[in-house]
Amino acid sequence: MQGIGPYDYFAIDWGYRRIPNAASPDAERPVLDSLARSQDAQPWDRWIGDGDPVDPRIITEALGDDPVKASGYGVRNIKRLVPMLIPPPPATGSTTTTGSTTCTPSSSASGRGK
Repeated sequence: MQGIGPYDYFAIDWGYRRIPNAASPDAERPVLDSLARSQDAQPWDRWIGDGDPVDPRIITEALGDDPVKASGYGVRNIKRLVPMLIPPPPATGSTTTTGSTTCTPSSSASGRGK
């Protein structure tokens, strides 16, 4: 069973570490830079990434200890969300189901200026 590993602890420390003496994000940079440099000596803290698909350490979408159950959650979410999708508009100049002709939006109506 996959659990929390060294990279997970590193990422949590990076993302949630309190740096009380830093008055701004720029003031946090030396502490965060030192964390990043720690990966030079501790390669297990490096992100493996989505690279080689046969590397068993790469499990980026793990949602628990039961992959079949997790896949079922994913399928149910898709079935729930698909009906909420907004259909694409008909092509410019085509006829809608009501028989009216569509028009081309102006650049100002579409939110894009010239």
